[in-house]
Amino acid sequence: MLSQNEVNSAEIIKQTQFDQIARDLQLPLTGTEEEKEKMQNKQECHCMLIFALLYNRPDDELRKRLIQAGLVEALLKIFASQDLSTKKQFCLLAFFAFTDPYSSTVSQLLLTKNPFPPLFHLLDHQDEEIISYALLNIINLVKAGTESTPLTSQHPYFGEISTIGGIENIFEQFSGNLNDKTNDFSKFEIARIMQLGIRKEEEQVDDSNQRTESIKDRTSVLIGNLFRAQEITNTELRSGVIQHLKSLVNNREDWIRTESRKALKYLAQNPVNRTEIENDGFIIPE
Repeated sequence: MLSQNEVNSAEIIKQTQFDQIARDLQLPLTGTEEEKEKMQNKQECHCMLIFALLYNRPDDELRKRLIQAGLVEALLKIFASQDLSTKKQFCLLAFFAFTDPYSSTVSQLLLTKNPFPPLFHLLDHQDEEIISYALLNIINLVKAGTESTPLTSQHPYFGEISTIGGIENIFEQFSGNLNDKTNDFSKFEIARIMQLGIRKEEEQVDDSNQRTESIKDRTSVLIGNLFRAQEITNTELRSGVIQHLKSLVNNREDWIRTESRKALKYLAQNPVNRTEIENDGFIIPE
């Protein structure tokens, strides 16, 4: 195993031909079953490398370099074009590492690549794990729009997402009762990535991304962001989303507790939503 330290990481970054990785990721899965499996495994290894280099690392310059090499476009092409039966966990984790931690500069670059149609395409997947990972990426991009615009304004990406049928898709996911808890960034996955020898294993201790919120939790947060200062006109959905968010404001896990409170504050910028939130004397916690 390679030495697990920052010197090794820097050397790998220096020696890796990221433009070649981008080309490999764009190769179609064709040929015999053995050939397709070999190519898929190669693409998965590339994605593990990207994830390991970027995960939990606030390095805008490295992210910009990898975006300019074509890696994000290659990942989005996989999401958009490969058969939905194909597993994509590591590709989605690689994309997630571009969106988190949040950076306005990186987010704006990502949004020039038209990421929403390929990511929303994955919400039609049969695998709840794929749906959950896709939602993570969508939420981070939507949050970038939320945090870069005034609290009292409607969300800047609402129209774009609505045009591609994304709003309806999100409500379908919320109403689908997919309330089983997820286990993102599991110890098994992190261990596999640590075997690359790029990151120290102790860097992952107390990792806030190791979360267990459900698809229903995530879609309610997403709806809260997208409907900022805008009425949810369907009364049943409005009540359902708001009641679910209210049930999360004292959750023991930091991410969903914080994001559910924010989502309610965004919705409360509209008077109809605010009345629904406060109808039982509820006060949004700070």
